[in-house]
Amino acid sequence: AGGAHVWAGTLERFAPDYRVVAIDLLGSARTGYPDAAPLIDDFGSHIRAALEALSLSGCHVVGHDLGGVVALWLAMNAGPLVASISVV
Repeated sequence: AGGAHVWAGTLERFAPDYRVVAIDLLGSARTGYPDAAPLIDDFGSHIRAALEALSLSGCHVVGHDLGGVVALWLAMNAGPLVASISVV
């Protein structure tokens, strides 16, 4: 129920009008996996660091499945990086 194959068409529809960035959670795709089981704080810190590295702010964040919980974490902990969240 997740992965690029599910979201690719949606991302392509937004891309002509918006900057679209799809960030994988820790342990997904090629992100690698920490030595210890990650906590929500680890996932959230990973996404926040990616947004900061890309110099993004005021983002509209969409989180699917576990990513929805991470989106909520970002809303509570990432201040001006997040303008809105959608949890799917």
